Amino acid sequence: MSNEKDIFRNIICILGDLGILEHLLLIGSWAEYLYEITYFEDFQANLRTRDVDMLIMNLGRPREKINIKRALEEHGFIYEVDRLTGVTKFFQGTLELEFLAREIGAGQTEPYVSRSLGVKVEGLRHMDMLIDSQMKLEIYGYLINVPTPHAYVLHKLLIWPTRGAKQEKDMRAIENLLDTFECFSSEKDNLIEMYRNKLTRKQIKTIDMVCKNNAIKLFTDQF
Repeated sequence: MSNEKDIFRNIICILGDLGILEHLLLIGSWAEYLYEITYFEDFQANLRTRDVDMLIMNLGRPREKINIKRALEEHGFIYEVDRLTGVTKFFQGTLELEFLAREIGAGQTEPYVSRSLGVKVEGLRHMDMLIDSQMKLEIYGYLINVPTPHAYVLHKLLIWPTRGAKQEKDMRAIENLLDTFECFSSEKDNLIEMYRNKLTRKQIKTIDMVCKNNAIKLFTDQF
């Protein structure tokens, strides 16, 4: 894992030196790693993934073009285009760096294109709830955008039915963070507020179903 953390550090430093971190949101399990080392006390991230997922919050930003492919290749990353999807990916060691975008409207079969970064990316739904509830954490001398922990948990619960083989890993991460929230009342309060006031009825219905099926209760009068 130390080697993976070194590669992760390289990724952050490369993107930071390019000046594009402000346009990206770190999602997935590596956000938990930032919670561990910069935000929570006595929390251990559930790092069991080789994916480093960076969400491009606005495909129109930055305005200038940045040759991210060249920058990453100069630091030993391998560039690859998925033959089936056309999505751009970068590899080093055991880690895979992928850029993502919000799925818009009815969606599309083709990848979304970031002309600024010169990459083709997969679109994912329900990204707005992470973009709208984010915070900045400092690591390696750079500020990185990550979802707030309570938004991260609610998002994990919302997408859980679609996660297939990753469901078990995701549920461990959810339960791990919920246990931590018991010692951080502000996060639990924020989770309840977001659940009650920021989610649609359809989203709440899905989250409640997942919670019931996994013996989870987010707060006393959830059901």
